[in-house]
Amino acid sequence: MSYILMGILTVTLLITVSALKDKYEVTKIIGALSWMALSLYFIVEFLVIRASTAPYNFLKQPMSDLGVTIWNRYI
Repeated sequence: MSYILMGILTVTLLITVSALKDKYEVTKIIGALSWMALSLYFIVEFLVIRASTAPYNFLKQPMSDLGVTIWNRYI
């Protein structure tokens, strides 16, 4: 379901940007907001990793491992 919503959002943004491509100031604001949102994602990811009590290696484990509440190395 989330992939469908992301797809709808992407298509909506592409249509909006293409409709506003002649308005330089609007597209500049949309671009700046997009870069800020991307940067915010990495900041939030870092904060969640730091707040986690489970051992976590950023380079070896995906973000989804932070949601695992129990760990068993034999599974």
